[in-house]
Amino acid sequence: MEEFKKLNTTIENIERIIAEFVKEAGGKYEIEEKPNKLYQFIIIVPGQEEALLNIYDTKKGITINPKVGSNQELSLKIAELIKKKSKKVETAHQEFNGIFEDLFEEFLNDFKEEGIDINAVQDLGHTKTYKLKNSVGLELTVNYYPNKHKVFIQGRTTRLYDDVILWFADKIIENPQDIIEIIFNSIEDFEKYPINFPDETITEELKKEIGDCYLDNRIINDPERKWLKTSYFLLHLKVNLPEYYPVVAGSIKIVEGILRRILLKKYGINAFKPRTKAFQHFERDESNNRYKLIDSYKSDFPNQNHILFTEELYNFINTVRNRYSHIMRISPYIIGNKEEAEKIFKQVLDLIREAGLYKKDLL
Repeated sequence: MEEFKKLNTTIENIERIIAEFVKEAGGKYEIEEKPNKLYQFIIIVPGQEEALLNIYDTKKGITINPKVGSNQELSLKIAELIKKKSKKVETAHQEFNGIFEDLFEEFLNDFKEEGIDINAVQDLGHTKTYKLKNSVGLELTVNYYPNKHKVFIQGRTTRLYDDVILWFADKIIENPQDIIEIIFNSIEDFEKYPINFPDETITEELKKEIGDCYLDNRIINDPERKWLKTSYFLLHLKVNLPEYYPVVAGSIKIVEGILRRILLKKYGINAFKPRTKAFQHFERDESNNRYKLIDSYKSDFPNQNHILFTEELYNFINTVRNRYSHIMRISPYIIGNKEEAEKIFKQVLDLIREAGLYKKDLL
């Protein structure tokens, strides 16, 4: 059934959808992992026969087979629900100009450190071709033209594709409207909706939300303001999107930026691990499954509120950001609806406002 093939979702997201479905129905489910990346869901709903759903995790996306088991009517109903909450994997491409060699090397290094396998498959001098591959086999081709300072990205519209596009957009694009057009470049029929970005209006609305923090470079810098405006616009756009990760991904990173600036002020060049630039001041608190500042660093934060806020920033990064990014997860969650994205954006704004309270001492 072609309609259930090449879905841009994950096993974890499918499990969430099924868990919500059976909870409402008063039922239960089980998962059996089988060879060849087959996951069989066994769904039991009171008053009905047991239903099965076979899910295949392939390089071209998720494939669902509902034509198994003795209750195929229920299997098909759940398959339709998963399809409704997913978007199709499609072939797409995007190019960026003004990419000098040092910036392209930074891109390669960043993604290598994030666990992406990068192979240089061709070097003709004027054209360099790289294959990017993550741990579950999602692939992407990146062509770099050093003489033209141009990057051409092509592949399927997966999370890996989104992250590469957003990485370059973050580095070189200043105008939120251009970012918005790039984000939706691969969404079918989106061009029917005119993009009129009211920059001044959005700026004023964000000033109302976070006050003086908006223009305070100690708290957020110019590129971060660009992402705040982009997220605000897209969350107020009266269009239903198939996935909201690109809408808030840039704003989520602002929280990491605030924490890095706090630690840089405290520790200078020794603030992070030498090679990976990772945080090194936190450890897991087994009593509550959260992260806390390592005791030996707490004396550098004489105010207990400062310690709690610093820990709050780090816990946001380890829950919200890493949940939705490919960096820490083989199979990241999808932000499937606007309400979930709005909740995340509100958390970002709350943390920015809180940073304003402590900027004198921390930033």
